[in-house]
Amino acid sequence: MNDKDLIIAKDFYQCVCKHMKCSKPMILEIGCGYGVASTYMWQIADCLTLTDTDEEAIDYISSQTNGKDNIIAKCMSSDQIEGKFDVVYYFLSLHHISDIKAELKEAKRLLAEDGQLIICDYRPDPHYLMHQHDYVPHEGFEINELVEKISCNGFHIQAISELTPLERIIHNELAKFSVYVIIANR
Repeated sequence: MNDKDLIIAKDFYQCVCKHMKCSKPMILEIGCGYGVASTYMWQIADCLTLTDTDEEAIDYISSQTNGKDNIIAKCMSSDQIEGKFDVVYYFLSLHHISDIKAELKEAKRLLAEDGQLIICDYRPDPHYLMHQHDYVPHEGFEINELVEKISCNGFHIQAISELTPLERIIHNELAKFSVYVIIANR
């Protein structure tokens, strides 16, 4: 976890707080990785459930959340999760999932009737490819592309916000990726 990622996580948190429909929600993060967004998100949650399929990441998060009794970390995929949540979010993780349509259907299944889907991702930049060697080689989404996928799954767009650009060193050059948040209602 680096300082630039924490800046984006803080921007994300502030955006979510601005558009949150209920106080002290039950929140689910799918694809939490090493818990960058949870650095802030636990503060507004009644319960924050963090999930990822990477056992090493979940072990790391579990070791870092001592004293925060409202955080649960589990190694599982979205189709293994049960329960209803006020908020389901993906923080820079949706582009790692191969079947977006099926994933959004799972998110809808997990949301309470008046729940919110929140997606933070970045626009692709053909000059700087970060994920070409991943198991799902996807480089992010254009906003209109993701809005269409979300809307086709029966969600209603509430807000779209731009965040601090994501910075990475790629091939010894500083690359900046445009980062955004889409908030949708079930």
